[in-house]
Amino acid sequence: MNEFLKRLDNEVRTMCEKKTGVIFSGGIDSSLLAVLAARHCSVTAYTVGVTEAPDLPFAKQLSSRFSHEIIKLSDDEIDGALDVVVPIIKKIEGEVSPVRAGAELPTYFASKAAAEDGLKVVISGQGPDEMFGGYARYIPVLLEKDYTAVEKLLKNDTIELKERIIQIGKAICAHNGVELRNPFLADEFVDFGLSISVKDRLWSGKTKPNYPHEKHGDEYIIRKFCEKKAAEEILPKEIVWRPKKAAQYGSGMHKALERLAKKHGFKEKAKKAGHAGYLTTFLESRD
Repeated sequence: MNEFLKRLDNEVRTMCEKKTGVIFSGGIDSSLLAVLAARHCSVTAYTVGVTEAPDLPFAKQLSSRFSHEIIKLSDDEIDGALDVVVPIIKKIEGEVSPVRAGAELPTYFASKAAAEDGLKVVISGQGPDEMFGGYARYIPVLLEKDYTAVEKLLKNDTIELKERIIQIGKAICAHNGVELRNPFLADEFVDFGLSISVKDRLWSGKTKPNYPHEKHGDEYIIRKFCEKKAAEEILPKEIVWRPKKAAQYGSGMHKALERLAKKHGFKEKAKKAGHAGYLTTFLESRD
């Protein structure tokens, strides 16, 4: 097992209980955790989404390796959950955004299902996008500035996630009587992750690589390159090299929130008021 996987496996083993849930999108981060955790404990992976959510076909690919529950939601179920999720977000962040609400709803439903199954602990794959350059917003920083600027941003975003933003997910899980644990955000793994050369985290070059990549002008880009190379040892390539899709989009939550905001008349209200932020206004109204 390579060094990356050895270190992550150690954190996963430490955080697993006899029965452990995994908030599972079928992306590389949650897939790594689920496969590693299954070596140490009984795993139930929870995939949350609306019907036809992009995450669902990918999540099913590993379902033979552990117990797997797919939670398909109606708009009414999502609407009801906002009365819990929005106040928690606002208490920690001071405000609520569509991105944050859409990202935290899967945590709510997965932890709720885990509690109903009698589990006390769930683990999630948050951390690699900040640590290893998984978000699209890092690419302009690299292209317009340099690797020094990218490295500073990745470190700051990782620390902010670890020290503040992750508290939202923890509070949502606690509401359902479940503890959220985050192997990628363990102190020793964060130190290791941030010590990896930034050029190996967010790879860029002018020569076309022999891996799936993006092209921006004259530059070829591979996000989270070090993680993907390590994950090839234990995951199918179609999961490792799957294009990044944020939780709120992969689960279909963002579109569901848009439908709900329109249903409750907030798009029309925003139009009459002369502004376009109908989705944020809808969420702010749920406190």
